[in-house]
Amino acid sequence: MFSDPSLYSQLYVMTATRDRVQNDAQTVEGVLRGLLLAKDFIAANPAEAKAIVVKYTKQDASTIEGIWQNFVFAPALNELLIDYQTQQAAWAKETGAVPADAVIPDFRERVAADILRRVSPAAVTLATTAGR
Repeated sequence: MFSDPSLYSQLYVMTATRDRVQNDAQTVEGVLRGLLLAKDFIAANPAEAKAIVVKYTKQDASTIEGIWQNFVFAPALNELLIDYQTQQAAWAKETGAVPADAVIPDFRERVAADILRRVSPAAVTLATTAGR
């Protein structure tokens, strides 16, 4: 097992349509607040949090214990997401999954950070485009 964080990093990404974010911001904010409560619960109750993961994943407790330190349980919006999306878009072009002349968008334009910034300013370290 390699534990060097520079070898591989995985993000769990939640997405919503622009319409959902604009028309149901209260629900989106509620989900984000729930994730923040879960983050706080995990930090305050690591043994109980691990037991919950074992219960629902059916993984061996020693496996969960062994990989636990590799995870950061917190909602965040940072440069890593944009870097990964840009790299994946370039890979899609290189492999022919999308046309070679397809324009790779500025993924910052597709991120609505305002709700997360409102509920947890420290969770947003991404320099987004103006007005987002």
